[in-house]
Amino acid sequence: MPDGIALWSIRTALLSVRDLDRSSAFYQDVLNVREVSRRYDMAILGTDLVGSPFTLCLRQAERGAILPGQQTIGIRALAYDVGSLSELDRIEARLRALDAFRDRTVLDPAVGFEVLFGQDPDRLALTFIANETGSKASFDESAAMARMYSMDA
Repeated sequence: MPDGIALWSIRTALLSVRDLDRSSAFYQDVLNVREVSRRYDMAILGTDLVGSPFTLCLRQAERGAILPGQQTIGIRALAYDVGSLSELDRIEARLRALDAFRDRTVLDPAVGFEVLFGQDPDRLALTFIANETGSKASFDESAAMARMYSMDA
């Protein structure tokens, strides 16, 4: 926290999805969250924890909506700091079970940083980062981000 200024982070993301039920079930399973609200064509996923770090809002896309390509404006990938290698293992197992696993690699063997790549039911690129000590990532993320962006095809 430089000069007493709190670091920023994204609190909520809104994703349009082809199948609200399928995507809600996927994210609940993989992210270990629950559907805290559903109204009309929107589901809000989060936790009951006070100060929960992230809320994911899913909106049912209109019938016939297409998956935009790399040059389209909007969210194209999500990246998560998951806190521990055991949580990364849990996420990998869930992604594999859902046929959404893509790759896992060690970013920095000296510190034990690993990154896991997957995709959601609509092929949105997902990246999960953890290390052996459970501390937040402090490495140069450019290699991980380049791989995540290369999955956005």
